[in-house]
Amino acid sequence: MCEKERSMKTIVLFLAIGCGAITGGCSLTYGNAKLADLNTLKVLKKGEATKFDVYDQLGQPHDVSYARSSQLCTWEYYWTNMSMSLRTFIPYAGYVIGGYNTDTTNTKFIFDQNHTMVDLRYTKDRRHINTWSTIGWLVNRSEQTSRADRVNHEMEIYDLPHNKKITKDATRLDAVKNHVSQDKH
Repeated sequence: MCEKERSMKTIVLFLAIGCGAITGGCSLTYGNAKLADLNTLKVLKKGEATKFDVYDQLGQPHDVSYARSSQLCTWEYYWTNMSMSLRTFIPYAGYVIGGYNTDTTNTKFIFDQNHTMVDLRYTKDRRHINTWSTIGWLVNRSEQTSRADRVNHEMEIYDLPHNKKITKDATRLDAVKNHVSQDKH
């Protein structure tokens, strides 16, 4: 094999490795991947499904909240796939315009005082999140303890297993969730 062929194969190999690292190695997924399959949600019917049915299908929620003015309870589930934006790799400009492309699914199950699902809210969102704004939201983790306490309390009430790693993953999703809700206002 001549020197020119060897150097060409080396260049092709480095390009292949580089493209693989850029497209595949910089992807993060958090949350409950079952939300990507709408068939999982179709089994859960309004007026019939209970908290136990939702737990059996999706596991523990990422967040729990109670409405102050009513007896309604909301279980919230997230799924986010984040991949590094190719803009990030533009020399110099990538520091400013780079970031992540996100696909986020947010599903809320609303239950009445009898623990029966009365509503289901499913939203999907796709956006670009700038690196600098993401850093700001990751620094603000003041809700971490209260979220974990709410989920833990709800799981104890119904004697359901509680996985603290799931609650921790939900805290990581705060950056995406907050960014999406702030963009819509």
